[in-house]
Amino acid sequence: MVDEVSINHMVMLISNWSSDLVFCTNGAHELTEEQVELLESKGFKYNEAVITEMTGSKGQIESLKFEDGTVENVQDMIAKMNWDTNFDFLKNL
Repeated sequence: MVDEVSINHMVMLISNWSSDLVFCTNGAHELTEEQVELLESKGFKYNEAVITEMTGSKGQIESLKFEDGTVENVQDMIAKMNWDTNFDFLKNL
């Protein structure tokens, strides 16, 4: 399940920038009914399938292809990253 607070925060933040968005979980999580309702209330599309291909040119993303066969044409992308900061040199800081 995708963290409720993270989803709500991201949806509310990003809805200030655009209403033409697709939210992708890349197959890692299942959205709750409440999360789906929030996305739909903002007019956002969503796809929980694994992203199998990203295409573009000149360093710009143009489309996402999903494991379920769907394709989304996109102009920009925001990705949530999980950072691993367990490095020996950081322990003494």
